Amino acid sequence: MANLELQFSSSVLQNQETIRLLLPDHPSSKNLPTIWWLHGLGDNGSVWLRKTRLELFASQYQVAIILPDMHRSFYRNAPDGQRYFDYLTEELPAYLGTLLPLATTARKRFLVGNSMGGYGAYRWIAHYPSHFSHVATLSPVTDLTVVRRLMPDYRNTIWPDPEKIPALSTEFALTAPDLKAVNWFQSMGTDDELLDDCKHFDQMIREQYQIDLNAHIEPGKHDWNFWDSQLPKIFEWLPLEKLTGGIKA
Repeated sequence: MANLELQFSSSVLQNQETIRLLLPDHPSSKNLPTIWWLHGLGDNGSVWLRKTRLELFASQYQVAIILPDMHRSFYRNAPDGQRYFDYLTEELPAYLGTLLPLATTARKRFLVGNSMGGYGAYRWIAHYPSHFSHVATLSPVTDLTVVRRLMPDYRNTIWPDPEKIPALSTEFALTAPDLKAVNWFQSMGTDDELLDDCKHFDQMIREQYQIDLNAHIEPGKHDWNFWDSQLPKIFEWLPLEKLTGGIKA
């Protein structure tokens, strides 16, 4: 696999930004199956490459993986501040599409996120249901009231008062009919402190919108041991062929 680190000047963020990418050494297609992989709070795009077997699985399935740096944004446009959500969902896909042979259809585009990145994955698909066919979240943050405890600088980053941010479940109302066509995978550890929040979110989405998030609860904590253990399951669940990079019929 080619392991790339790209710096470019973002016109949305008015800043130099970093994106990391995994690409097959010899792409067999100009329309590569592509996974956008979103990191958690306190990390950046490098962490999945440093702490897990992600590159190994990317090589086995010959898939492109995009790992953007999203800082402490919670994948939101900050009020009177940086427009991180617009950067991720609009500017970055358009920019990378001009440079690389990435998938251009939802059938071959997938989205994965852990913790804060799980929250970001749910927001992205809720606002843009036609962008991806498969969405997987690992230990996702689903209730921003935990931000007061997890993120002391929240007032300067995402919102003066996280409890006044619309509930994540209400964002699904924007596109609920279209979201029923999305394939879902959600995984939580039995000893994860966010487990109860996630169960509540899963139930709410099921009852309000008749959307099954395909939730799995397995032994584990909110840590890299658990997230790395989920990689084989995610790649087996995605419509990819091992070693060939082809899309299953």
